[in-house]
Amino acid sequence: MPNQAKLELESFGNLLSTDLQPFNICTTFQRKTIDHLKQEISIEMRRVINELKNVTCRNYEEYHLERYIQTHQREAIKLMNVTSMYKEELDQEHLEQYFYEQASSLYIAMIFALGSILDHIEKEQWKYFDLGLSVPDSDRIGSARLLNDNLNVLKAKLKSKAIDPILQQIILDYITTHCARESCSYQQLIYAKLIMDNLLLLLSVNRDIDWNKKIMVVLIYLNFNKVSFFTYCKRYVAISVASELTFVAQTGKFSWYIKEIKKMHLKPNVAYKHRRPPLSESLLTYIDLELLHMLEVQIQVPEKQPVMDLTERAEKLDFKLALNMTVDQLALFVELFMRLKIFPIEKGKTMTTMNFFTQHVTTIGTDQISALSLNKRRKPNGRTIEWMKETLKVMRKVLDDMDIE
Repeated sequence: MPNQAKLELESFGNLLSTDLQPFNICTTFQRKTIDHLKQEISIEMRRVINELKNVTCRNYEEYHLERYIQTHQREAIKLMNVTSMYKEELDQEHLEQYFYEQASSLYIAMIFALGSILDHIEKEQWKYFDLGLSVPDSDRIGSARLLNDNLNVLKAKLKSKAIDPILQQIILDYITTHCARESCSYQQLIYAKLIMDNLLLLLSVNRDIDWNKKIMVVLIYLNFNKVSFFTYCKRYVAISVASELTFVAQTGKFSWYIKEIKKMHLKPNVAYKHRRPPLSESLLTYIDLELLHMLEVQIQVPEKQPVMDLTERAEKLDFKLALNMTVDQLALFVELFMRLKIFPIEKGKTMTTMNFFTQHVTTIGTDQISALSLNKRRKPNGRTIEWMKETLKVMRKVLDDMDIE
């Protein structure tokens, strides 16, 4: 069934590969009028959309229906990108102004038709819409242009509210970097728009409030779990705690933050990075670790209950466990434990396990491990196997020494 999706869009593909080729366009206009071609595109667009509407009424399994819709989505994106490329190539054909304008308007009509098909899937069949696919180039460029226009407004509003320059820079860098992307997924585009719209709405209010705190609350609500913002939040909490004058007041301040964070509303299914833990969860983990650190210090000097400045720790504290092994060695370690069922992995959950390691450990020579790379390296080379054998010998010796003790 999924192969039928390409057939539904076949006429668009045929037009682009024949009549609408930039070097063929003048010949095409000698055979067909621009109005006839546009009508042809419009009729085909309505036919495909009707087919997509009707397919949900047929007795197809959910899995096949999802593949069918998503294949349409992928094909429409590909054809939109081809059309955009043809529109750019018109400049190289040295066409007369009349033919150039006609061809340009025809490509715009094609982009509109394919975009309408994608809009239908996104709005009417959102359950099957794949947010992980790349946005068509024309939509990405148009959205980046709008975001860039709003960026100047956002910049002015942040400055007028006297927002902390560091927080301003984190927000503006994120939007600027997104707009400069050569490709982005629907998920990334939707999230960037969400951040922009929420911040502009918030900053349009004229009230005398703690604007830094208000913006932080909104970004936590939107799960802006970017590393730079997480570090900023940790530092904000640490500075607040450091302002307390007693050990008891400091621990009490941490406890207050725990309650406040737990009470925060979070927007469902929204995140800067979906594979990272929610920002609120990471902040709670950070506070728990700092409370444990304070307790350990207090145990060492119980009579003093020292006041602590944890600001520097907030910027350096990393939740990842630093392993004294390479990525290849870690991959072999994981593979052994999976084969021995020490890590009991359900069918289809292997990549979930790989993601767990990438999020929680670092290896020699790298702070960031790719889950895909770690999974590929589960098939070890001879050198890594020899390393494991030597390591097991050392472990055996350590165990023997434990018996003697």
